[in-house]
Order: sequence, then structure tokens, then C-alpha cells
Amino acid sequence: AGSHAGGGLLSSSGGGSGSGSGSSSPLPLERVLLTNVMSSSYFRGIENSLANWREVVDEIYYSVEHVEPWMAGNTHGPSTAFCILHKLGTMRMTDKQIAQTLDHPDSPYIRALGVLYCRYAIPPRELWDYLGKYVDDDEPIAPGADGREVTFGAYVRDVLLSMHYFETIFPRIPLTVEQAIVAKLREKRLPTEAVGNGGAGGRSRRGGDGAAGGGRRPQSVKQSLSVSMGRNAPPPQRGGGGGGYGGYGGGGGGGGYK
Repeated sequence: AGSHAGGGLLSSSGGGSGSGSGSSSPLPLERVLLTNVMSSSYFRGIENSLANWREVVDEIYYSVEHVEPWMAGNTHGPSTAFCILHKLGTMRMTDKQIAQTLDHPDSPYIRALGVLYCRYAIPPRELWDYLGKYVDDDEPIAPGADGREVTFGAYVRDVLLSMHYFETIFPRIPLTVEQAIVAKLREKRLPTEAVGNGGAGGRSRRGGDGAAGGGRRPQSVKQSLSVSMGRNAPPPQRGGGGGGYGGYGGGGGGGGYK
């Protein structure tokens, strides 16, 4: 199986292990967000302690409570979800691991991390091939820290249709690809416009302060470094399979569920 990162198909090494090392970013995260992630003590903790895909999925199950890019409240640090997303990027998941993540039965946040991985790592013309089957999925998920629930399908549609995601920005999708996605949604009689914030709607979070941005998004790399110190996600959780990960085979050598 091939492994994906940085918007292209890469030949997998080591028999498709789906694992990697180092903190370089195959995923094109926004610069301020990436700076926060890489300076986060939480990311540094999981960078080497989580050795394979299975351990990363366990960490999502135990630790992720929303999939916003930044922590909630008065803290400007990167979210647990996006620290783990960056970790998945350094591991370069195989197609099999991507599919298992997207179809995982134990938590919608595991599935949502799979969607975000695809949005950053998969070439735009292939996004529908990976995510099209989920655009009418009715599993509930609360993408934001406010707990407002939407369907998983609404979440996927919003990720596909919008460049803006809470306080960050996705890689651009070419107009022709966007038009093709809209046409496929119309065929399914589904909404064709993004509502923002992972499908939950509400006011725009872009910008740094005031009503538009809520004062949560650091405006520069310098500021992001100054606010990230000592304001990081909780320590990684280790547990013994409490989520009941049944039914999956090995993930391309990345420690898949048995």
C-alpha cells in the first residue's frame, strides 16, 4: 500500500509501515498553527512515545474531545486533535490505515481526524474518492468545544466545501474540483454550501480579536511562541484497549488492531 503525505502519493518505505520519525511537517498546516504544535510539550511527548498507528488511534480515543485547531477557553495553545494530526502526518498513513481511521466504530473523533488528514494530505482531485461515501453519514459529532452536534456527513461536507476551518485555513481546492464536488452533492440532494466551523455554523473565528475572531488566534509566529509555553494539551493517555477496537486487521504494519 502507498502512503500519503503533503498532498501526494508517496512510495512507502519499510514495507508500508505507516510510521516515521522527526517533526518535519508533511501536512501543510498553517504556519502559526504548525509553530504552536511543534513547540507544544504535548506534541513533544507523543512524538516519540506513540510508535505506531494503533497507539495514535488509542490516544485519539482517550484524549480528543473536539477537533478545533486551538484549545478552548483562554488558552492559545494548539489542540490535542491537531497535535495528533501532525503526528499522523509524520507517520504517513497507508491507504488501509486511512480507511480504517475513517470507518472506525469507537469514536467520531477518530473518524474526524481521518477526514482532516485527507483534507491536508490527499490531492484535491482524489478527495471525493476518499470522502464521498461519508457526505450523508448520520453519526453525530460535536466538532467544536461548545459541544454543538452535527452529523458526520455535515462535518465532511463542510471540510470539503470550505477553505476556512474554525481559526485556521485549509489548502486551496481548484475551482474545477470544487465544482465537481458540488455537482456530486447535488446528485445526492445534499447541501452544497459550507456553513463553517465544521458544519456547526456560527460566527467566523478568523482574525485575532473582537467579534470576528474571539481573541483566540495568535497573529504571528512570535506571539504563538509566547503563548504556547506552559499552555499545552493534557499529557498523553495510555490505556489498555478500553475502547473495544474489534474487527480490524493490521494497518499496513503500523500495529493494526487484531
